[in-house]
Amino acid sequence: IVAMSRISHPCRPGSAELIADFYRTILGSNEVEVKENDTSSAGGSLKLKKASVVFRMNDTLPPQYLDFEEQEDAPPADAFDHDEVVKYHVCLYMKSDADFQNSYQQAERAGLVWVNDRFEGDPANPLASARTWEEAEAAQQYRVKDLRGLDSERPGLVLEHEIRSWRHFRCPLLPAQKL
Repeated sequence: IVAMSRISHPCRPGSAELIADFYRTILGSNEVEVKENDTSSAGGSLKLKKASVVFRMNDTLPPQYLDFEEQEDAPPADAFDHDEVVKYHVCLYMKSDADFQNSYQQAERAGLVWVNDRFEGDPANPLASARTWEEAEAAQQYRVKDLRGLDSERPGLVLEHEIRSWRHFRCPLLPAQKL
């Protein structure tokens, strides 16, 4: 996420915790918070939640936030697979080689590594999809789309994520140790 301080994405009731679990257990984020949202369901019986993920590339730049707000009228969790209107993606840069490799290993362990057919084929393509760690390491990126943790079968949301190393040729920032 570059040049945007906060992005908010609607999600179905009951999905904020599942999405937060993805960021914690798969991407290793330690700045994920789930709180009750300011609103409740129409009947008032269900407290809606918001998962907020904080991204910090280094100490000199302000943090950025990716919020997932539960809403009763949010599209279904798998709308990405069926509706062109919500078929966009986010791109995240990992701060270190170790973070990049660990996140890939967790995604692979959970069966979340995904190949986008648009980028399949030529491993020399710098935007190629990766099926293995060796391909992810060569491309400095891999993709996932089902946002769920290690212990869940049900995704809280389907949203393509390009997970990139800070070494990726398109990384617009340098980590603190390189500044």
